Amino acid sequence: MLWWSLCDTRSTTTCMSTEKDNAKTTWIKSIGSVRPKKINPESLNARTFMIVSYNILAESLSMSTIPWVLSLSKEMESKVDATLPNGKTWASLKKCQIADEYKKHWHKNFASGDYKRMRKLWGHGEFQGPSCIPSSCQGLSFVDSDTVAYGDTRAKTLRGVLREHLPPDLASEVFQDIVRRENAVYCWDVRGPRIFQQLTQRPWELTDGVRVERPDVICLQEYDVHRSVASYRGGSNDEEEAVTFDDAMRDAGYEGIFFNKPERYGGLAIWWRADRFEVDTMLPAERREHVASKPRRTRAFTDHEMSTSLRMFCGDTVVRFEDASVGTKASVVDSVHRKSPIPLAVWNYDLEENWRPPKWGGDVVERMRGADRRNFALVRLRAKHSSTRLWIGNAHLMTPSRDNERTTAISGEVRAGEIQTIGRTLRSHLEAFERERTDISRVVVVGDFNTAAEYAAKLPGNPLDLDAWRLSDGGADEHSLMEAFADAHRWTKDTTALRCTSKNAARTSWIDYQWFSASSLGVLAKTENRTPANPIPDETHPSDHLPIGVLYATRDA
Repeated sequence: MLWWSLCDTRSTTTCMSTEKDNAKTTWIKSIGSVRPKKINPESLNARTFMIVSYNILAESLSMSTIPWVLSLSKEMESKVDATLPNGKTWASLKKCQIADEYKKHWHKNFASGDYKRMRKLWGHGEFQGPSCIPSSCQGLSFVDSDTVAYGDTRAKTLRGVLREHLPPDLASEVFQDIVRRENAVYCWDVRGPRIFQQLTQRPWELTDGVRVERPDVICLQEYDVHRSVASYRGGSNDEEEAVTFDDAMRDAGYEGIFFNKPERYGGLAIWWRADRFEVDTMLPAERREHVASKPRRTRAFTDHEMSTSLRMFCGDTVVRFEDASVGTKASVVDSVHRKSPIPLAVWNYDLEENWRPPKWGGDVVERMRGADRRNFALVRLRAKHSSTRLWIGNAHLMTPSRDNERTTAISGEVRAGEIQTIGRTLRSHLEAFERERTDISRVVVVGDFNTAAEYAAKLPGNPLDLDAWRLSDGGADEHSLMEAFADAHRWTKDTTALRCTSKNAARTSWIDYQWFSASSLGVLAKTENRTPANPIPDETHPSDHLPIGVLYATRDA
């Protein structure tokens, strides 16, 4: 029997083992010192699969005018630097005046009545009057072509800040330079198809010459484009080709679920190849312990066919009915009037983060508001052509801007709490599952952890042991997860000049991870994640993150 596994999960090493005359012989080949033959994943067996994790940059945040992605052409930046007095530069103007105005008034202004629509006004070219303010922004009033007010406070648009600090003609040139970048890089009509084609329509070139035609599982963060329409397939006739992102993914052979954040706007998505996987059903122990006692709603479908718009809110329960009359379209149903509801192994958890705001002296623990809280998506998939069951977790942890010494008592404590909550949740699920089945638990947890590799060991309480993320009480090995890219980032910033997962105008960092159960899975190959020469997104990279992909094999493969 031939099998593949990762002998040392902290280095990319592949083992080959055979059994002959009841004696086992093992050869270890270190990838890097000896070039192996290209691996054809389909030729191994049905127990190999590739998982991709990608923060796609939310459409609601995808604006060239947001300070942390804001950039100018080199010629325009030089022109601004030569004009500003007293040694000021474009970089200092962006970091101070522009960033301060944006964060203070525009990023999440709840007083406006609709902070997401207000955010879009930040990059508005020129207000012609009150009619330019969306009706949902009831807290805003028109002041002049570059200014709005909420209450007694006035807020200038980006164009207004530029005109305040630059000569009028130069301010207009700079603003137009930014608008050109918006149209070429940031608008969803352009960016959306690039993301879709990158995920589904190109071969993935992995380490050591391994090539995979398309991922088996795709996990997305900052996902708010489920129903966003664009010409994703790149056809010539825009009207004929324009479909929702959801429909485009399903046409490409994927099924999936949109896991809403607690505030019900944006969140996470998990997609899987419909020809390889289906959603598993809950076991009795899981139904007792992990079905919400009073779910907000029940979402149902039949015949293992996901709806074209299955959207799961925190606390929902997803079920399948044996009564085929329910139909295949997901809907909110009264399960009392249906026969044999079968809960599916799909969960969406509100992480219910707490923090200790300085305004209370750092001593009062307070629940974060729903608009700021994050969620954790979890699904158990069952392979259609083998007995393999696979746990997939997806998360997007708290932004450091709400988890630092200015916003809570100890920097990083919110993210540390999220990691601990995810660990407890996973452990609870695995224990309930293993009480009824002898299956090996194969777990992969991915996502944007918003934690640079060099900072991970400094999180309060050290919830991430850099050798292993131990889920079990007492650190039992059977529930430990290893990080698939540890040999690339090495838990240090020194490697980011060569490899990273995010590079924008404000940072170059490795902040995205794939944690896997090394006792049951091995790594065959993965993406290189070479650091782009310039900040992204750009015409080649449609997000300010790079996707991270890993080709796994089960240890019995």
